[in-house]
Amino acid sequence: MLGQTYTETGMLLKNEELQLVHIKLAQGESVPAHDHKGQEVFFTPIKGDIKVTLDGSEVHNLNAGAVLRFAGEHTVSVDALSECEFFVYLVYRR
Repeated sequence: MLGQTYTETGMLLKNEELQLVHIKLAQGESVPAHDHKGQEVFFTPIKGDIKVTLDGSEVHNLNAGAVLRFAGEHTVSVDALSECEFFVYLVYRR
């Protein structure tokens, strides 16, 4: 098979170059502050609205179609402003 389709949530792919996570949150749910040292992080919402806070102070309100990129050394927390679904791509630096 040449391609692979992913429909589940959670960790979809993890290898020496990349991690891919699919997350669904109900309105009001959150992901507590954490970091991803040694990685570049890309948030790509596909449904709903999320608030991403970097280092406890820099706020990014994202909706479907947006992409947020940041260095994994920054702490990140996520709040679901509505029912939402997003992918997080974590790319290891070399």
